[in-house]
Amino acid sequence: MARRVIWKIASPMIGLGVFLLILGAFAAYNVHQQQQTSSEIVAHQVNSMLAIHELNIVMREIRFQVVAFLRTHDAQHLSNVSALNDSADVLLDRTKELARPGREQERSRIVEAGYRSFFTDFRRIMAELSKAAIDAHSTSGDTLAGTISVTPEQTSILTELSDGVLTNHVLKPLEECLADNRQFVEDTNRASQVTAQHLKIGFLLLGICGAVAGLLLGTVIARTIGQSIVQLNVTVRSVAGRLSDVSGPVTFSRTGGLADINLELRQMERDIAVVVERLQQRETELLRSEQLAQLGQLAAGMAHELRNPL
Repeated sequence: MARRVIWKIASPMIGLGVFLLILGAFAAYNVHQQQQTSSEIVAHQVNSMLAIHELNIVMREIRFQVVAFLRTHDAQHLSNVSALNDSADVLLDRTKELARPGREQERSRIVEAGYRSFFTDFRRIMAELSKAAIDAHSTSGDTLAGTISVTPEQTSILTELSDGVLTNHVLKPLEECLADNRQFVEDTNRASQVTAQHLKIGFLLLGICGAVAGLLLGTVIARTIGQSIVQLNVTVRSVAGRLSDVSGPVTFSRTGGLADINLELRQMERDIAVVVERLQQRETELLRSEQLAQLGQLAAGMAHELRNPL
């Protein structure tokens, strides 16, 4: 009976504990997923920033080489620009691959268009300069070397490529992409901090709720067990009162604890054993009395039967 009562009272608390356990497991899994997602996003943005930064460095170096050529007319600067073309192609492809949908992809397309436009005009100028160098030296080589002469038109085109195309259509969008990426990383970091704060509060509340639920469960079980002990003590005293008429008075402790009830039950067990022994003795005596009575009746009957013939 007591077990059924305890189970009936404790089952809602157990259900609450299971619910809190499932809630905690779900929260932990959600935290893990959010942290993993945030880490992937931050890693992606960092890689994108590195690619944009490296491309920005390469494009600045290209602009520096063009400006240096316009100042010195040294063909080595043009050769350096051509050598940087392959690195710029790789970095541009990586930048487009890592660009986020929306404004960053649009700026990547602007950078690519400016980059293609610059190298289209630059290769045309290189071809013209190579042809002029070949005609001037009557050689068949197409490699520029030393100081070469440049027409005013070519100087104007190279200046426009350097100050207009590279600066406005390549470097400026790259700087804007870097600024957007920095802002995005900062926003992601702030969002992660806010999420961590909320999760800390949530886990704190979850721990408090679990502790309160455990405390309530323990209090209810202790109270139920206490009531069962009281009922058991009353029952034991009632039974002992009935046995006192047969086996004599039974003493009780005033505390009514489990140990005292155990002692009282053992005393009752001994008293019941004494009562059972007395009942067995009485039963034996009654059985002997019945046997003697039957023997007397048999003897009287035999005496009657013998007396009649005599």
